[in-house]
Amino acid sequence: SDAQHYRKVKFEHNRHSILCSELKHLYVAVTRPRKNLYIFERDMANVKPMLSYWMENRTEPLVRIADAHKFVSRGIVRSTTPEEWRKQGKIMLEHQYYPQAVQCFTYSNDDDLLLQATALLKTKQAGDMQKRLHSCVVPEQAESMKQNVQTLFREAGEIFLSISFEFQAAQCFVSCCEYNKAAELFKACGSFEAAAEAYVQVKEHKKAAECFLDAKRISQAAEQYFLAKMYFDALDLMNQYPHQFDESLSLEKVTQDAIHYYLEGEEADWVAIVRIVSYLSRDVSVKLENAVKDVSATNGELLDQLHAR
Repeated sequence: SDAQHYRKVKFEHNRHSILCSELKHLYVAVTRPRKNLYIFERDMANVKPMLSYWMENRTEPLVRIADAHKFVSRGIVRSTTPEEWRKQGKIMLEHQYYPQAVQCFTYSNDDDLLLQATALLKTKQAGDMQKRLHSCVVPEQAESMKQNVQTLFREAGEIFLSISFEFQAAQCFVSCCEYNKAAELFKACGSFEAAAEAYVQVKEHKKAAECFLDAKRISQAAEQYFLAKMYFDALDLMNQYPHQFDESLSLEKVTQDAIHYYLEGEEADWVAIVRIVSYLSRDVSVKLENAVKDVSATNGELLDQLHAR
């Protein structure tokens, strides 16, 4: 029989991956019909091994071979309507079969769904390439793959943006390191914490603080104000919400850093220093008073204000 002439096929990773995918689709096709399954193939050589397996050693064959033109005349084969393509495309989209979804929406002439499927396909391709990138040991190849990943995410982001999927677009722009663009989109969606995290990546501390504040992330907002050297904003939050801060950002740490900052330069900003000290408890302010005495010895007005606390 034909089975005696089968030979072992040499393993090839790329072809094996494609075969696995095709077998999954074949499984779906074979298990979906309730009674009859029709397979149309122009090249009989391609399906001969499968047909031989299904037909051999059986009292009644599982399959029949016939001319496809006869089925057309009987009305079994007909054109798929756009609505049917659309329905099938949504199923493919739900199961993350993005290439098939792209094909279905192309035939159904659904532009927005086609763009959505295309963008999702690009993000899937970028994600798969990103996983392979971690195991790449050739620097030149790794750099090329990294650029391709960013290009795919950027293209996907632009497509999402064109169909008003702002949140998904922002996620793509984060993945291709376009943080400012991502942050603005996150803000437009009301995702303030995500916007703040994007601003942090590019050291936009003031904008990050404002977004953290909108997201009710008080300690993160104060930390970003601190990094932006907006000490009074940070101190106001620390005084207003004292229980939301731990040792990583203490009142004393902020005030000490602020005093050093306002002492720098050709002329110290004594008014700002006095304001900073006013945030402190008496015992801490005495320590800081001693720290600035040497610098401010000639400024009697400052010392008078410090003693007045």
